[in-house]
Parts: sequence; C-alpha cells; structure tokens
Amino acid sequence: MTMPVQYGQVKWRAVSAAADTTDADALPDARPVTGAVTFTAEVTDPLLSPQGADPVTIFPLPVSATIDAGGVLRDADGRPTVTLVATDSAGVTPTGWTWRATYALNGGVSRGAFSFKLPAGTTVDLTSVAPVATTGGTPIIQGPAGDGLPTVIHGADATVARPVTARPVLWFGSVAPNNLADGDVYVPVAAS
Repeated sequence: MTMPVQYGQVKWRAVSAAADTTDADALPDARPVTGAVTFTAEVTDPLLSPQGADPVTIFPLPVSATIDAGGVLRDADGRPTVTLVATDSAGVTPTGWTWRATYALNGGVSRGAFSFKLPAGTTVDLTSVAPVATTGGTPIIQGPAGDGLPTVIHGADATVARPVTARPVLWFGSVAPNNLADGDVYVPVAAS
C-alpha cells in the first residue's frame, strides 16, 4: 500500500580515530563505527492527508537502521540510505515537524540524539545536520553557499559606476567610491 506523502533519504558514514598501529604511516587509524540509528518522528498528532477521494491518517512509526562493518548507515534491505516520510510533504498536515536520530554505537564511541528536518526529495547527511558541541571546542556553523556579493575593484577612480543590482555591493579601492548605496561596503586598500 502506498501513502499519499513525499519522502526524503538519510545517509551517514562514521569512523573512529584510533591510536596508530603498525603500518606505513604514523597517523591515527580510522576504524569504521558500527551500531544502529533509530529515527523517531517528533510530531504530537498523526499526519493527516485529507485530499483526494481516499483521505488517510498516517502514524509514522520509529525506523531502525544499522551501521555496517564499513561504518555506513544501511536500511533494512541493505541500501546505503534510509527513506523516511518528508517533514514538509505536500498535502499533509502538519508540516515542519522533525525526525529525531538516536544512536546506539559500538566500540566505546557515542553520539547524542538530535532532531533534523527532512525536505521532500532530498538526501540529508547526518554529519551535515548534527549539532556541534558547545564545550570542548569552538562550534562552526555552516549553511548553504550563498550567491556572494557583487564586487567592484575601482582602484583610485571614485566615479566608477555601481552595478545595477538591489543587493549590496562590495567596493575595493584607494578612495571611497561616489556611488555607494545603503548596505554597500567599502574596503580601503593601498594604491599600487
């Protein structure tokens, strides 16, 4: 039986950094992590798909996946991705809920549980969406790459035309440009 929902996929690969063993280098050895991950829908009520001739109520159950001897997350059929109901399925209410990944890892390693969104038609790598600990280091938050800013290297010519754009412009030159607009940034550089 098919459900009137959309899906996304989850993948993950994990290794532990172990003390160097007798080999050609003096680097720590990467050992695949094994174990399991359980995905639990964090939604207070069942999902409702009221559209069409056959409305249906959907209760998303926990989904378990194993981490194989190579450290790769695998679904029950051995595929290297786990397919789950998308958290933004069209025609389904509510939307915007999350999945919670809970880890049971072997070999003396651990990973705290965390929640994530799974947009329809995407593959989410758990390494990319896992929160970074705020103790024992400096967290780095990385979002998707942006379009960047239009850049003008105007040197000593303050009259260079501003590009036609509603976005801010980044200016580099030895003099302040005459055409700065609100939001533009001028970076003074020494004349060459």
